[in-house]
Amino acid sequence: IPVLVDGVPMPDTDLMPPGLQTLGQRNAVRLDYETFRSDTEGLIRVLRLPSKEEISRRTLFKWVAGGSAAAVGGLGVAAVVQLQASRPVEPLWTFQTGDEVYSSPAVAGGTVYIGSVDARLYALDTGSGKPRWSYQTNGAITSTPAVSGETVYVGSNDMKLHAVDTAGGQPRWTFQAGAPLHSSPTVDGGLVYIGCRDHRVYAVDAVSGAERWRFEGGDWFNSSPKVAGGVVYIGCRDHNFYALDAVTGEKRWAYTTESTVDSSAVISSGLVYFGSDDHFVYALQAASGEWVWSFGAGKGVVSTPCLLGKVLYVGSDDGNLYALDSSTGRERWRFGTGNGIRSSPTVAGTVVYVGSRDFRLYSVNTADGSLARTFPAQGPIDDSSPVIADNRVYVGSLDGRVYALPTV
Repeated sequence: IPVLVDGVPMPDTDLMPPGLQTLGQRNAVRLDYETFRSDTEGLIRVLRLPSKEEISRRTLFKWVAGGSAAAVGGLGVAAVVQLQASRPVEPLWTFQTGDEVYSSPAVAGGTVYIGSVDARLYALDTGSGKPRWSYQTNGAITSTPAVSGETVYVGSNDMKLHAVDTAGGQPRWTFQAGAPLHSSPTVDGGLVYIGCRDHRVYAVDAVSGAERWRFEGGDWFNSSPKVAGGVVYIGCRDHNFYALDAVTGEKRWAYTTESTVDSSAVISSGLVYFGSDDHFVYALQAASGEWVWSFGAGKGVVSTPCLLGKVLYVGSDDGNLYALDSSTGRERWRFGTGNGIRSSPTVAGTVVYVGSRDFRLYSVNTADGSLARTFPAQGPIDDSSPVIADNRVYVGSLDGRVYALPTV
């Protein structure tokens, strides 16, 4: 099926420039000519064309994954090529839960632990996807499990933090909070830390489930706590990002943004990084909360950043995955998807993986932001973030499935 540019059919593959022949031919792409011509530099970079002379009405060829022609008017050519340039990945296995999956997987001991809106925590075999056990709560589970030793911890909309035996899925204890727990627990120093929609952050004894301390904020804590250097870092919907003493829960400092903070933090080399719904990614001094830099995306940033070396990767509701210089916040590149990114990226080797609400999981080359591979799910990949273990990528989707995919 030919590519159409302004209604002009493209020639057969063997008549195209060598740089385009390797993409193969499968489905039609329809571009208006002005859009096609408007991003010549991007097209040359992404397709590695030798010069602008290679670009004409008859030299753009695109291979598109999926079953129908793509209407891509208004998108830059480079973004279109990045979105569709590679064959889709086939899953190694899938597991169907009873409802949407917002939870991210936790992988330990050959088992994938993940929650579902069907109110169950699942333990799945990493090799086959077959369930080892499931644990029933009384509310949707959008929280991501945390595994420590022989216990897996997870929050539920039944307003309880659950501690479950990893071997057989038997309950160890539950802790009663005052509202649903969308925040994901973090285990550190014998304590389990979790935020709650009752406006509190809790620290709970990991063995007994007894409360050690609580901190009161001004709104929901959807953000998940991160612990470093004796400090708990967590965002709040009261527009603040808090640093709390890990032992006492006392506030060390708070930084006020212009909107809600549902993003969780990453801490490294004395800096703490997080996003806000005010469209900014922030870098602060971890010890004092002093501003270091901020980067403005096109929409809110719920995605939790991923740091590797000197590059910070983060998604935005504007549909872009950004690669930022961790020292300055300067943009290195961006990769556009077809909908918002609330999933948090993860890096393995030279590839960064991230899910999008456009029903796809993307693997993107860290060097230049070009597409490596893409996987089409049957529903949006929303809050669920990819996790990599043993050369496999695990992720959940709002289609109710858990997917295991090969790495690039």
